[in-house]
Order: sequence, then structure tokens, then C-alpha cells
Amino acid sequence: MTNRLNPFSFAATSCIAALALAALLADPSPVKAQSADLVLCDRLAADPADPDKPADVKGTPDVAPADIATAVKYCKTAGNASRRAMYELGRAYAANRQMPEAMAAWRRAADKGSTSAMVELGVLYGTGASPIWRRSPGAAARRPTLPKRASCWERRPRPIPKRNISWA
Repeated sequence: MTNRLNPFSFAATSCIAALALAALLADPSPVKAQSADLVLCDRLAADPADPDKPADVKGTPDVAPADIATAVKYCKTAGNASRRAMYELGRAYAANRQMPEAMAAWRRAADKGSTSAMVELGVLYGTGASPIWRRSPGAAARRPTLPKRASCWERRPRPIPKRNISWA
């Protein structure tokens, strides 16, 4: 008995193979390719509360002193393409107490849309810890401050005018 090729099974097999190949090409892996610099930057300086951080990155509450130089190196390289890396570069600078550089990195990250960088800048400006106010003598006196009370609380309440109301 000779072994014949069934045309239906050959067509079905080739159709299934073509569909499987099309599914692989149409839906690439959900993992996005990242540069090695960005991965190392995330590993050393990622903030656990950063909403831009990928879910698989744990993050560190504080950048370790031994990792600061490495974090600055890799985050600076990856920072041109990623707002997350620019924010993490600011964290590395802040851990090294280089606040002007940290503010510049956070400002660039905030310009790219990083909400965590916006929060860091707001905290620095709000608490007066910004180095901008310390550059010249007397700058603290010129620093803008928030009012102690809103102007509506400082005004005295006006008396209610008497009205002639007749109930006749």
C-alpha cells in the first residue's frame, strides 16, 4: 500500500501554520525593549512611588551612597530619551547633595511630563530649600512667601443693613 498525501490535511495544516505565523508577527511580545543604560538606571535610582516606573521594577527609597556615581553615569546616558531616567538622574544628584544639578534634571523631566519631577520641584520651592534663594546675600528677604491668611479673613465683616419691611 502506498502512502498518499491527503490534499485536505495538507491544506488544513498549512492554513494553521500560516495563522500561527500571522499571530506571532501581529502581536509582538508585551515586553518593550529598553536600553541597558535605562535598565541599570532603574535598578539603582528608581523611586518606588514613581508612576512612570515599570511594574517589574521594584525601586529604591534612597539611592545608596556607593551607587551614586554609577547611577549618575547611566541615568545621564539614558536621560536624553526618557523622562523617567531624567527624574532618576535628579534623585541621584540629590542623594549626592548636588541640588542645582538635581533641580536642572527635575526641571527637564517635568518639561517632558514627569509628575514625580513636578512634585520634587514643588517641594523644593515650597519649603524654601531651593538653592536659588541662597545664591546672593539678602535673597531670603526677597523670596516670595505665601500670605499668612487670605485677604478675605483679614477684612472685618460688614454690618447687615437695616431694611424697612412691612408685614401689612
